Amino acid sequence: MQQGVIHSFKLKYRRRQLRRILQERQRQCGATDEQLAGQVTVLEAIQWIGSAWEEVTPHTIQTCFGKAGCVQPEVKVESVEDKAEAEIWTRDTSAAMDKLTQELFGCKFEELSVIDQMLPTCDMEGRDWEEDATILLDELQEETVEESDGDEDDTGDNRDELEVIDQDTEAMDDTEAHRDNPIKDLNTLMDLMKYIKRFCAEEGLGDLLNTFHQADEMLNSVWSERQAARLYKIDQE
Repeated sequence: MQQGVIHSFKLKYRRRQLRRILQERQRQCGATDEQLAGQVTVLEAIQWIGSAWEEVTPHTIQTCFGKAGCVQPEVKVESVEDKAEAEIWTRDTSAAMDKLTQELFGCKFEELSVIDQMLPTCDMEGRDWEEDATILLDELQEETVEESDGDEDDTGDNRDELEVIDQDTEAMDDTEAHRDNPIKDLNTLMDLMKYIKRFCAEEGLGDLLNTFHQADEMLNSVWSERQAARLYKIDQE
């Protein structure tokens, strides 16, 4: 499993997580990226895990066994699945997603699959835990305040960058939306989809929930493609 399957699976999951944060940036301009990441529900995480695993191709698993020496090695030929998956990564891992990865995790998108390795399980700061509890609490609170202040400063550039995209989105939505249609734009539809999925989960409508989750996956792909097109248009101007 360590020969590539887990790497592929984790990146597919992280891609969905980052895409959701980018979507919420446009709706909640005052929130930090850490706050937006904390809004991901357990239901969404479970569904993303399922979708990420379903996207792992048989060819990836076969290659994994080949690297482990379980099958006879063959001449490496780039398959149609490899090309299709490469196109998905190129289209979906936009500059905005790469920048968000650096801001949240301090690494490149391709390195996200290894960020949870070698996690510290003890105090790495050399703090004197024999001190009075009041002093320790004050120190921890000061560190938390400093980190939150830094996060607020970092979000300014993100908001300026997204204002141009939002203006373009609003202009397009105003021309395309129908007066009698309560769904005025793609963001409204995505919000509605979240409520529909939540209702299905609460009512125990498992099959219907899976159907709407598949529709939500398609909707997110459409969102990514439109964002990439708008960013390309902005770069060309």
